[in-house]
Amino acid sequence: PGLRGAGARHLPLHYSAYDRWLCTPGRVDWALATLPPPAADGTIGLGPTVDFLPGILSAGARLIGITHPALPDLPGTPRLPLSRVTALVEGGGPLRADGAHGRIK
Repeated sequence: PGLRGAGARHLPLHYSAYDRWLCTPGRVDWALATLPPPAADGTIGLGPTVDFLPGILSAGARLIGITHPALPDLPGTPRLPLSRVTALVEGGGPLRADGAHGRIK
């Protein structure tokens, strides 16, 4: 009831089908992601969890990045030139993950 009229709908897709759906040009306008700090070479890594982000960006979405100093910039992960990031802000505080197996702090 809380989502009626809000433009939200249920989309019953298998996990692998979300990539095709989300990465269709024009489907996603903006992406918001927590990223490691930029590197000295003028690039920024997409961090340890990239899932759909590279495809969404390739399809034309603009990126708002929230950098976090504790997020590792892992070797071999996708990178972007800083000029590809529409807005970059610095985050902080502890990295946290809340899930079924307890809380990681």
